[in-house]
Amino acid sequence: MVQTLAHAMRSRAVALFALLLVTSLAPLVSSDVTITASDTTWNGVNRVLDGNVTVSTTSTLTIEPGAVIDTGEYWIQIDGSLIATDVEFMSSITPTSQGSTGAGLWPGIIVSSTADAVLTNITIRGAESALAVHGDVTIHEEILITNSYIGIDIHPSGTVTAENVTMDTIDIQAVNNEGQFTVTTGTFTNAATGIHSSNHLTASDITFNQTGFALDIVAGDATITGLGLDTVSVGIGSDSGATTSVNSIFGQSVTLLIDGSGTDDLTVSNALLSGDRLLWGAVESIYLSDIDFTQQSLDRTAIDIRCTLDCNFDDITLLQTEIGFDIDGPGATEIMNSNIDSTNIALRGSGDGLLILKESNFTSQEKVMTLSGLDTEITGTNAELSQGDGPAIKVLEGQHVWNEFNVEKAYSSSDVTSVGIDAWYTSIQSTDLTTNGYSTGAIFEDSTLTAETGIFINGKTTGIYGIQSTFTFEDLSTSTQQYGVRLADESHLQTSTWTANLHNTPLLLEQDSTAHARTFTPQNTAQSSSDAVGDGTFLYGGPTTSTVSTTASGYLYETYVSFTDINNQPIQAEAYAHNFLSIGDTNGVASLPLLSTGSMVDVLYQGAGVRAELIGNQAGQSVQIITVPQGDWNLPSSSTIVLGAKPDGSPHMLNGNLNFATNSQLKLIDTTLIVDSSSAVDLGASGTLTGDGGILNATSLSLNVQSTFTSEGNGLEIQSPISWSCSSAQSISNIRFTSSLSIGALCEVEMTGGEANQQITVGTGGSFSLFSILDISVLDKGTPVEGATIIVDGQTVSTDALGEATAQTTARTVDSQGDVQGGTKTVTMQIQSFTEFFAWDTKRSTSHTFMASTVPTGTISSWLVLEKSWSPYRLEGDLTIASTTKLTVNDGVELRIASQAVIDVQGVFEAGSATISSTGFGARWGGLLLDGIVGSRVQLSGTQLVEGSPLLTVSGYGDMVAENVNFARSAGADPLISITQSAQGTVSLTNSHLRDAGTMCIQSQSPDAKIVLESVEFTDCNGDAAWVRLSDVDVNNVTINEGMEDGLALIGVTGQVSGVKTPSFVGDSTVRLESIDGDFILQDSQISAGSEVGLIAFNCEDIVLRNLEFSGAPAVDIDETSAQLEQISAHGNGVGTGVTIRHGKAASVMVSDLSITNYSVGLRLHAHDFEEPGIAYIQNLSIDASDALSVEYYDAQISDSQLVGSISVAGSTINMIDSFIGTTNSLSEDGILNEWSTHSLSAMLNGVVVEATYVITTELLDEPSTYNGQFVDVILQYSKHTETQSQSSTTAAIETNSAMSLVNSSSFELGNSMNQQVVISLSPNAAPISSVSSPYSGQRFMETTPIEVIYTVSDDTTPLANIVVSWKVFDAQSQLVSEGVLMETGIAFNVTNIEPGLYVLQVISTDELNLFSTVEVDFEVTLLDTDGDWISTCSSDTWFDAANGLQCGPDIYDPDDDNDGRLDENDVWPTDACAWMDTDDDGQPDRIECPEGKTTMLFEDQDDDGDGTPDELEGKASSKSEDQSTGLLLIGGIIVIVLIIFFVRTRGKGPKSLGEIDERML
Repeated sequence: MVQTLAHAMRSRAVALFALLLVTSLAPLVSSDVTITASDTTWNGVNRVLDGNVTVSTTSTLTIEPGAVIDTGEYWIQIDGSLIATDVEFMSSITPTSQGSTGAGLWPGIIVSSTADAVLTNITIRGAESALAVHGDVTIHEEILITNSYIGIDIHPSGTVTAENVTMDTIDIQAVNNEGQFTVTTGTFTNAATGIHSSNHLTASDITFNQTGFALDIVAGDATITGLGLDTVSVGIGSDSGATTSVNSIFGQSVTLLIDGSGTDDLTVSNALLSGDRLLWGAVESIYLSDIDFTQQSLDRTAIDIRCTLDCNFDDITLLQTEIGFDIDGPGATEIMNSNIDSTNIALRGSGDGLLILKESNFTSQEKVMTLSGLDTEITGTNAELSQGDGPAIKVLEGQHVWNEFNVEKAYSSSDVTSVGIDAWYTSIQSTDLTTNGYSTGAIFEDSTLTAETGIFINGKTTGIYGIQSTFTFEDLSTSTQQYGVRLADESHLQTSTWTANLHNTPLLLEQDSTAHARTFTPQNTAQSSSDAVGDGTFLYGGPTTSTVSTTASGYLYETYVSFTDINNQPIQAEAYAHNFLSIGDTNGVASLPLLSTGSMVDVLYQGAGVRAELIGNQAGQSVQIITVPQGDWNLPSSSTIVLGAKPDGSPHMLNGNLNFATNSQLKLIDTTLIVDSSSAVDLGASGTLTGDGGILNATSLSLNVQSTFTSEGNGLEIQSPISWSCSSAQSISNIRFTSSLSIGALCEVEMTGGEANQQITVGTGGSFSLFSILDISVLDKGTPVEGATIIVDGQTVSTDALGEATAQTTARTVDSQGDVQGGTKTVTMQIQSFTEFFAWDTKRSTSHTFMASTVPTGTISSWLVLEKSWSPYRLEGDLTIASTTKLTVNDGVELRIASQAVIDVQGVFEAGSATISSTGFGARWGGLLLDGIVGSRVQLSGTQLVEGSPLLTVSGYGDMVAENVNFARSAGADPLISITQSAQGTVSLTNSHLRDAGTMCIQSQSPDAKIVLESVEFTDCNGDAAWVRLSDVDVNNVTINEGMEDGLALIGVTGQVSGVKTPSFVGDSTVRLESIDGDFILQDSQISAGSEVGLIAFNCEDIVLRNLEFSGAPAVDIDETSAQLEQISAHGNGVGTGVTIRHGKAASVMVSDLSITNYSVGLRLHAHDFEEPGIAYIQNLSIDASDALSVEYYDAQISDSQLVGSISVAGSTINMIDSFIGTTNSLSEDGILNEWSTHSLSAMLNGVVVEATYVITTELLDEPSTYNGQFVDVILQYSKHTETQSQSSTTAAIETNSAMSLVNSSSFELGNSMNQQVVISLSPNAAPISSVSSPYSGQRFMETTPIEVIYTVSDDTTPLANIVVSWKVFDAQSQLVSEGVLMETGIAFNVTNIEPGLYVLQVISTDELNLFSTVEVDFEVTLLDTDGDWISTCSSDTWFDAANGLQCGPDIYDPDDDNDGRLDENDVWPTDACAWMDTDDDGQPDRIECPEGKTTMLFEDQDDDGDGTPDELEGKASSKSEDQSTGLLLIGGIIVIVLIIFFVRTRGKGPKSLGEIDERML
């Protein structure tokens, strides 16, 4: 396609400015036409253009219906107005490219910014841009555009309003809209891109068939209502910054409905369609509603997005999908009122975002949902596993709120393996959570579940299973499993009520787990089993009939306890017994679940309270609440006072001293106590300050003798200077000291855990020691790793069977020797080649889990997902992804791969914001190998792909798509990306960075591969940024930085490159093009020159270089290359050469809009004297340089240019047209410099521009030149310079005449400074003067009589012999009857063979200037009357002349046409009065007897009977017979006369007059 485009653009450039060089000094001629008349009409006939047509700003061109405009290779530009109805625009040029669709044969129709066009029922075929709009265009009824590169190209100032748009076979874009486009009803078929819009688009009822990208909205706003899609690759794209709304879609065979890459404001609603994928890409903001999608291909995800802000889906139905939703990213995704059906996974979510599900149904055959890392909010949603074992819901990490969430499966008595919910390292809060039908309803590991209602029913194994997990319920129901609840590894269950029905054993405790059930109601437990068994503690209430066989157990009696304040008044206090909350009523009484052996209860009122031991099943117990007083607070001895969180969350305030009595204890739970700054805290000799999430803030705190601190749960923080005197060594743990600490003499304090980072002073013999502990776990996807090596501060330990190890170090020691602090230590974990580090700040104790998850080597045949929670992963050998499966690397994952290990992608490899690297220490893994079958792919989004050599190798089928990916650090001679000769796929990189390569960043050698780069940056490639040979390239917006040899090295490629930027390039050639045979464009780039050149093109043909900005020298080198250069600018620093064109091919180099400034040499054209390069055609050249132009053996034509600087020409002919050149010219070795100026000729006659003939003569013309046309542009030479002489011509003489004018002789001046518009006023030419003297008006002619026409004619300019006389005869119905042209002009001619009737004769006289005059005369042709008896006495009723006694009238009525007395039927010669009888039928009359005045051409027969004997020898017999015949005829004649007289008299009428006959004939 691009080859065709390049060829077409080359042809267009030739048409625009490449006029042939004429060495004979004949003028150069253009057939371009500029219409300046206010109103010009092209009638509805075929018209062939022989030049470009421009309609000026004050003109209107109207093209009438039926016209077919054959444009050839020319454009039509409208600067004024165009009105066209029922018109076809086409080109009859035969395409030269093999397999060409016929696109690009002519440039198209251009409507400029000052123009408007109204088009009705228009067809345009074979154009580059069929309709290029800068102004206003209105399209009525219909427009058909076929076989074009671009259908409608709307520029920023353009506006198009259209209806019934049909386009077919569009190579690039059916519509490119940078302005305003409104379309009602459109059909687009076989287009690369349907509508590409960057401004304002409004469309309704549009359909795309067999289209690559239907709607590509890159900017602006778009509103589409009614969209049809059939066999479309991409339906909708809406880039960042664009606002797009699409409503009412119907589609089928859609590969991807929405490309969401960069989308931040897209709304799509009301869609019914089928295809491969519904939505894909990194999306910022999107809203989809009322979508019904059926998936046709099961190897892709229906909706696959990375949501970065907010993504909303309402009323979505997905049917027959393999994966319904795949969501990641940091944004919030909401799915509501939707139904998702899948065979593999209905919904997959990962990343750091939020997923919201409301009132939706998800169904799948294998897994319903997998959730990793992200948070969720689920309301009113059902998840159903239709078959398979699940788990239906797999959750890894995250915070989750699930309300009315049902996880269901059809119950099967043979199902002993299925799992409803599998949760790891997660926290779930729920109002209602149900699993139904699963063998195991839910498995939680290292997780928490808090629910108002939990229902886990109808399974075979376990209702809910916890491993190192905590469950809290208000109401729990389990039924029909072997175990209702199973707890392992110190798990805990807390439930207010639990109904357990039909279990073998309702509760199984393992490994010191605990369960508290305030009301435990087991029903129908197996008779051979207990209601609770196992290694753990079970506290329960409810029916006393329960059988409990756990290691420890206790029955909870509901016991009433009253609460009072310090004044013994009842208060509604909160009491916590065994973690169950009870609140006192208005009488201060509450029922508490208590053990008969006693239970410790915390009782709080407004955050203050006490801890007391209460006895179960004992009446009359009361608790008095102690509150914080005003003033000093003296804690009672042997008491435990509790301060908890106040209802409003504010801290407790004490405005006096706080004094601890003997053995008194103050416990701060999730609260802060602030002591007034003027007061102090004294723990006395044996007081204890305890904290569980507690903080004490004071200005002074003292401890003496045995007083101390203790920490529980979330610990204690002391925000106060401390003075500590002790009589013996004190050991504390996990206290956070945030202020100074003063240790008394001989007082030794040791603290394990906690923090003490502030100043510490010690007395004589005193000391403070802080020991920090590091608890280490090593896990492989949650499974403990035994034998992992842990190295801390030179000490080596190994993990045990639980994957655990412990390290301890002295973090700080303060004594008389000084203050020694441990600082940060590196903790190293090693497993085989895998090494992981952790920086341990020993100022505090901590725990750390090393993840060392393994990825299996060999071949995987089922989907493998690497989760962030189990990261990092390690791969110790080669891995093959089978063709039927895929490997997914989730966001946040680190995958470390052993040296030289390769991931062979036969199926699908996909990675999000993950890091894939080697195992470190200089190792390089073998990279991704894409050598699979069709459909294999590598898909990367936000990935760090590093330390591979190469990182990607493509050597077979398959595609790679990378977005926001960082490729870095290959080694040795390897590139980052290697595309081998056998590759047959597409490598696509978007918004990515390639850096630090071994030898180059991208290397491609495949003729069957395509490379797509969009917004890609190259740095430190240590070779070429991209070395591409033979591949197809599509490159946009790439940045090439330092650390290169060449930037882009493209050899034999096809495609296009645009948006190259080289702000810090340091290398040889910035862009190198070599051996490219057409089909290539480089455009829209900013290129700084390397040490050798900015751009070099060597041995290329028909390449296009457009809109390029160069800096530095040399900027451009075109070597042995045919090319088209447009809009090129080069700016140097005062040295070097700007642009060099050398050793050209036979095909010309075409240059337009070239600007060169600040070089030693601006433009150099060079060839050897034995070479014959094609002429270089250059237009709009601007040079400001020391040597503006240097030419050696290279002919050129330069037009519309300005050159500042010297010019040197050797062995070449340079034609300068309409150009200004410097005064210093050096011509040598047959160097010729010609100067030409363009002049537009037009002739005015009676104020109107007319077609005219121009004959021009100049001093540099060998002979006059003749031109014809309405508007004629001529290019005339006005100077010629050689090494030895200069010639000039300052004036042109011109003779002008038209068909309606006299010849005008005038002159005009030549040269660039002269007026180029030459308007010649013509005097009118008179038409010939003519007259007709015969026939006269109304003259009659009898049928068969020749009509003699006698005329006269004369003319003011044309000799009589040269006047063309023609004639025409028209009947009474204005139908042409006869016509002719006289061979020579005379005074008379005849018109013959005219049937009877009324006629008009036209005589037309035309002079040599095609001006004519017409004379008309009417005449009549009457019926034939041979004997002339049709006179006034002849009755038209009886056709009898009674006055003369004869039958009469025209021959058709007269029975005796010759009036010889014999009826025509008996007369052998009815029209010859001299003869009537031929006895022997030999064609000779028996007798000739002519009446008076009549003659004949006949001869009398000498042998009447034909017997061979002359009549004169026959004797009398013949005479007698003749006499008898004569007598008989006489008698018969008398009888007829008598009858006629009788008939006439009986009618009573006489003959009509001639006047009456004439009236009848009219």
